[in-house]
Formats: sequence, C-alpha cells, structure tokens
Amino acid sequence: MENRCYYPCRTVNISQSYTGDFSHAGNLTGFPADYPIDEAGKGTGRDWMYCPCDEMQVVRVTGVGNSYTNTIWLTSSSPVSMPCGEDYLTMMVIHPNDDDLSKIKAGQKFRRGEAMFREGTDGYATGNHFHISFGRGKIVRNGWICNSKDAWVLTTAGGAIRPEEACFVDESFTKIISTRGLEFRTIKNEKDGQAMKGCIYIGHGKSANGGYDPGAVNERLQLHEFKLCREIGKYAHAALKEYEGLTVDLVNDDGNLNLNERINHANKGGYDWIVEIHLNSFSSQTANGTEAYYYKGTESGWKIADHVCRELSEALGIVQRSNGVKGDDGGDKVTDYFGIVVRTKPAAVLVETLFISNDNEVKKIIDAEGQRKAGEAIARGIAAAFGLMKKEPEKTMRYLWVGHFSTLEGAEAAKRRIDALGYYNKICVDKEL
Repeated sequence: MENRCYYPCRTVNISQSYTGDFSHAGNLTGFPADYPIDEAGKGTGRDWMYCPCDEMQVVRVTGVGNSYTNTIWLTSSSPVSMPCGEDYLTMMVIHPNDDDLSKIKAGQKFRRGEAMFREGTDGYATGNHFHISFGRGKIVRNGWICNSKDAWVLTTAGGAIRPEEACFVDESFTKIISTRGLEFRTIKNEKDGQAMKGCIYIGHGKSANGGYDPGAVNERLQLHEFKLCREIGKYAHAALKEYEGLTVDLVNDDGNLNLNERINHANKGGYDWIVEIHLNSFSSQTANGTEAYYYKGTESGWKIADHVCRELSEALGIVQRSNGVKGDDGGDKVTDYFGIVVRTKPAAVLVETLFISNDNEVKKIIDAEGQRKAGEAIARGIAAAFGLMKKEPEKTMRYLWVGHFSTLEGAEAAKRRIDALGYYNKICVDKEL
C-alpha cells in the first residue's frame, strides 16, 4: 500500500497561513524561508496531532521545563508519497504543552493514525493551536535557524515545503473548516466507508461454574465490582454511540457470560478492539489510581490503555498508574481474568478503573454522576486513540403556522420575515391545505 502523507489533524482549521502579514510574515519573506500554518483544531479544547504516514520518529524535543518555546521535530522512517513527490518528510511543531511533550523522547516512534500529542499554548500563544512547518528530507544540523527576518525556520536536506505540497487531506478522517486560501488535494483513503467495530465488556458477573461472580467486594461499603462496572459500561457504550465511523456493542451487562464465554464471543465478533471494564483491589486500603493492561506488542492496545487512563485520571481526579503489558505466561486459562487480553484476537485492553478497596476512591463512582464521568472518560479515551470525531447534531425542522393573507404580496413579505428566523415555511394556496 502506498505510504501517503495525510494532513495530521482531524480538522483543517487554519487560523494563520504562511501568506499572512501577522507573526508568520518573517518566515515567508526572510532568508531562508519556511511556510508555517497555525492549526486551531475544532474548538477551544486541545485537539490531537496524529501520525500522518506509516511511521514517524521523534528527532528532537526542546523547550520542556525551561523558558524556550516547546518544539518537536519528527521525520518519517521511510520516504512518503506527497503531492510534491516522494521523499522523507520532516515536521516541526511548536506550542504543545509540557504535560504531553515531557512524555516524548528522541527516538520514539509513532505508527500511522496514532495520536502523538495535543495542541497547546506554550510560548505565550494566545490560544490552543499547532504551529506546523513541513520540509523535504531529514533535518539539517539542529533542525532550525534564525533567518534574516529574525524568524526561526525549519531546515531540512530538501528544503521547506508548503503544507499543501506535503499533505493530502483524507476526507474520511479530516474535516475541512478553513484553509485560508490554501488548496489541498483531497483524497478518500482505502478505509473510507468501513466503520470500525468495537465492544465494551463488563468484567465478572458469572463464574466458571455458573454462579454469580461479584468480582472484588468492598465489605465496608457493601459494593460489588461487577455492579459498579456494569453502570460505568452503560455510560461508556452510550457515549461511544455519538462518534462517527464506529459501531459498538455492550456485552455482559446482564452478567450472563463467564470469562471463557466472553473470550469466545470476542473472537467470533469481528471486532477491531475490545475493552473490558474492571475495578482494582488490594489488601492495603491506601492503594489508589487507574491503570490498564494490554497484550504485548499491540500498538492499538497501548494507545487505548494510555488514552483511557489519561481521561479517567483527569475526570475523576485520581492518579494515573503505570500501564501493564501481558503476555501468554501460562496462567490458568479458565480463571485468570487477563485471558480477555491474552486469548483474544482483537486489540484488547483490561481497564482497572480505580480501587474498590480504597473507600475514598471508590466513592467517586458510587453514584450515577460518578459512574457517568467514568464511563464517558473511557469513551473519550477510546475515541482519542483512534482519532474518532463526534457526529454532527441532527438539525430539527421547525414549522410555524401564520395565517391567511388577502394578497400574495402580503404572504411573501411574511415569508421573508419568517425565513430570517430560521423556520421552514411555504406559501400555500387554498387547494393545497
């Protein structure tokens, strides 16, 4: 399959192009020049940047933890197909915040479609955005230079190129809002029209011998892991239905499948990914935080685990623990609940939402509001891992009956006034009523 380079964000919403006379003026008119854009994302939040080709490697990160503006350089691991031809591609991205870039190191690799980091305001930016420059070839020296107009510009072996020369826009992934006059080549990729299929499983509920399996139990508060996870799963399932390009099932919310039955169901379901929701437990009541487990070597599993735990940590105000990797270590194939990760075909993640054994922590999900927060956080994490966007809200047609008019002119004047209010309306003659 051709290694095309696609625009790296879910929107093309350029707030400033390289042709502007504001802060980018020196980039274009100085020597040497580059052609930066400011990508503002869909709204005021912090949208993600995704790997635009088969694989990109981090070359350099600077600014984290000091007074310099945060900047990251990434280069494709192999030549990519661009509108301007085939070559290595280098991106220089400015303004991501410390909370993301501090976790990224030189040499780290990202695969196509993988969420890499979020837009930010580091360096006194007036709002969350990415400042992006593109270049052909690998970076030269340290990747940038201050040009004759005191603008810091990208330096690569093949020189800086315009964004529309670097990227195709995949219309099945990226929504065009504003190009600021730049003319991108749009393309439908090979996956267009194929919805991703996922499944939310509820852990426990039915034991191997057919009895009730409550999972971990907090005797002090009389709480069962299965019952709490069931409610969280319902909210996660409902929230995921709001995303485009995804069909999602909710399984075992009635507790009718034991572990082996859930594994068999997952392997026959044709899923791209599965997530099973659990609560953690430990002998010490002070153990706390959220974590997730995925199968060794699975990129999608890692992405889901990372994004889900980030979202849970933020939504519930809890610690994000280190995520775990599971392999086929010869455990009990019937009772080891990590079997949902090890023995299934789709990318699989087991989410330990928080500790049921920690009274203070579990109280965060003891009521419907907390369960909703947890479920929606899980959904947001899954959506972020795959770059899913929410569906556009359906527009409701509104009707208004006004009355009779003695002349056509009077009816047309009333129609114009009603049109201005946003109502659908039409002029009817008597025989149409």
